[in-house]
Amino acid sequence: MALDQNLMGLGMPPRLATRLANGGTGPVSLAASANPGPTIRGTQFVVFVNSGSGWVTLPAIGGSDNAPELADDFIIHNGLATSVTVGIPTGATVNFGGAVGLTGNFTLTTGQTANLWVANTTQWFGIKN
Repeated sequence: MALDQNLMGLGMPPRLATRLANGGTGPVSLAASANPGPTIRGTQFVVFVNSGSGWVTLPAIGGSDNAPELADDFIIHNGLATSVTVGIPTGATVNFGGAVGLTGNFTLTTGQTANLWVANTTQWFGIKN
């Protein structure tokens, strides 16, 4: 898996490197903490929650160069022995198979992964396994 810094080291322009690197800007590991927890950066495409407890929060869609863009793909994995709550930004919703318009948060149990895509400026959609 490449991060943008690896591709920039080969001479690629920064924004192109961020879009092409499957890990985005990294870091891949993230520690959960009390509500609302750390916010996943808009170009942090692969997140492995491997320490702490509690929450992590999805980034707000659009509005800056570092925000997620349409069709961006985010993978969030819970590597903890306890559940992790994933916060949904105010004004946004998440659609998982059968659940439409989730607001507030959703839970990833131990070993569970969410794969999310940005649908538009207020909606995420994805799958959990």
